[in-house]
Amino acid sequence: MSSEVCRIGAQLRALAVCIALGLALVSSVGTGGAEAKRKCHPSYKGKCLKVNTGDYDCVGGSGDGPNYTGRVRVVGTDVFRLDADRDGIGCE
Repeated sequence: MSSEVCRIGAQLRALAVCIALGLALVSSVGTGGAEAKRKCHPSYKGKCLKVNTGDYDCVGGSGDGPNYTGRVRVVGTDVFRLDADRDGIGCE
């Protein structure tokens, strides 16, 4: 009887490990959307200004790029200096 209890206990521990690994896998897969969102700069909404791709300037403005954007909402630090009048809208 005792060996049966030990066997069942070992199976339950193995099942718990499998469940934990499965939850970890689901959690890491579930963050794919968050990672994709992080590829867009968090300070700008309405357009995806990609992170780590160099400077952004307004289309039709005097900036030299290398990236350009149209009107965009500024919701954080305006690292690309697109909101000259600081009203929360860049490239107006």
